[in-house]
Amino acid sequence: MEQLSQTWRLILSPPLDGFTNMAIDEAILTACQEGMIGPTVRFYSWTTPTISLGYFQKAREVLDLDLCQELKIDVVRRPTGGRAVFHEHEVTYSVIVPETDSLLAGTVVESYQTISRAFVKGLQFLGIDASMSSPLRRGSTAPLKKSPLCFSALSAYEVTVGDRKIIGSAQKRSHGVLLQHGSILIKVNLERLFSVLKIEPSSFKDRARREAEARLISIHESGEETLTYDDVCHAMIKGLQKELNIDLYKAQLTTREEEFVQFYKREKYLTLKWNFCR
Repeated sequence: MEQLSQTWRLILSPPLDGFTNMAIDEAILTACQEGMIGPTVRFYSWTTPTISLGYFQKAREVLDLDLCQELKIDVVRRPTGGRAVFHEHEVTYSVIVPETDSLLAGTVVESYQTISRAFVKGLQFLGIDASMSSPLRRGSTAPLKKSPLCFSALSAYEVTVGDRKIIGSAQKRSHGVLLQHGSILIKVNLERLFSVLKIEPSSFKDRARREAEARLISIHESGEETLTYDDVCHAMIKGLQKELNIDLYKAQLTTREEEFVQFYKREKYLTLKWNFCR
């Protein structure tokens, strides 16, 4: 007998600044922890070019903050780990689900695989020959461990096109709830990103940039140059529904979640202490 599909909430946010985007993800996480809402998928974009730092990265060691300010690039720390991501031309997603949910139950790796399979399916709906990396397909050259950039390294079960990463993701678990969010690259401006990255010596920075170019790919670079943000969102929704056998219904944040957003934005994501004092 075919298993009945679950119903998850879908949030399609308008373009927002990075501080608000991170606050919303955490607000949904908190609401889910408190049993106010169920599994939620969110897609969003950024009004301003933004670098999000992994939770454990040190902003002043990773970035030229003065140049970021000059170039009008915002900097925000994520609640999840991993390396720096430059958010500009992309679709960003978040998945917030109780750890007890049958579809994503299991280890971090197992849930990561499940979400990756759904996004592989979504990219295939766009005509992109995507697949999921495995420990046996990482390539013969080890990634540059000193590079602060997320897309410089390829881990197991990430979404790739021709062994090049097209989606970078990070996951955390807190009080029984899983939060995974990540970037689906539409196009990439590596020159702008590497101009603000602190990588010494300069020869190593040149190597890091070449490696990033070799290890990442965008949707436009994959040959689908006419695809838009809305096209990608629609395909990812289809991929999630098909692979996970779920129904996604469009909704807005609850009043309580909006209150959480304002709290986390004011008390955390807009503060110097959170973003720079680590």
